[in-house]
Amino acid sequence: MENFEIMSADDFFSKYGELAGQRLMFGRPAAVKHCSANVFGDCVAGTLLIPDKKDTEKVRLRCGFRLDGDRLLIIDDDGQAEKIMREVQDGGSIDGAGAAFIMFSLIEYVIRDDLLFLDGYDKKLDAVEDMVTDGSRGIPDDFDGYLSQHRKNLRDLASYYKLLADVVDELEAFMSRTGNERDRQFFAYLGNRIDRLYQDVMGMAEYVMQIRDIHQSRINAQQNKVMQILTIVTTIFMPLTLITGWYGMNFRNMPELDMPWAYGIVIAAAVIVVIVEIIIFKKKKWF
Repeated sequence: MENFEIMSADDFFSKYGELAGQRLMFGRPAAVKHCSANVFGDCVAGTLLIPDKKDTEKVRLRCGFRLDGDRLLIIDDDGQAEKIMREVQDGGSIDGAGAAFIMFSLIEYVIRDDLLFLDGYDKKLDAVEDMVTDGSRGIPDDFDGYLSQHRKNLRDLASYYKLLADVVDELEAFMSRTGNERDRQFFAYLGNRIDRLYQDVMGMAEYVMQIRDIHQSRINAQQNKVMQILTIVTTIFMPLTLITGWYGMNFRNMPELDMPWAYGIVIAAAVIVVIVEIIIFKKKKWF
């Protein structure tokens, strides 16, 4: 395509080294750390870092780009951009299209299935919440670490969508400045989609925190129940401890020591005390 070209960093700097914005590529696409874009006179130059949604530690696309009114240049050393653009072209949507629409199609393609992915992620978190609320044994031992990993993934996705939205905003502003209203509307639509994805991710990040709070509340409730049982048991046996301690003194002048039925009486008194305590606790609904 005459208005679109993918090339390596070496080819770009040797062929287009004088173009404005080339320094934005940081020398090599491998050095790209995030999405970014800036307007340089009659062009927009920037970088794209598209993570693998299933594993945010991996990268699906890492490249630089330069877009002016007539031509889109993609700078890629890994062959990732060429593979993705072939998939975009297989859809037949960019045949004979202008450079701006090709850029729009590239970004739209890499986020096309993100809504379905996030919907699946949300259902996965629903299943985790069900495990927590039902007290399922399927809860991982390191549940806090498990939730922290989800939170990290969502934080990485939120950062990615925020920076990608900034890139699209720069492209929209450039289209507006050049008077290309049709392409400006395309990028405005794209920006709205990315903003919704960002909001969905932020909502899920808050959901993870709510799940953690629910789990912690269940742990606290279980601990409180255990402490309540221990307190009741301690309270029941406290009078018995007093009785056994009192009659364990064995002073010579204790009259009960010479009574033939004293041992049975003390046992009966201890049983009566326990029964009375249990009745009182039941009426108080302490257990």
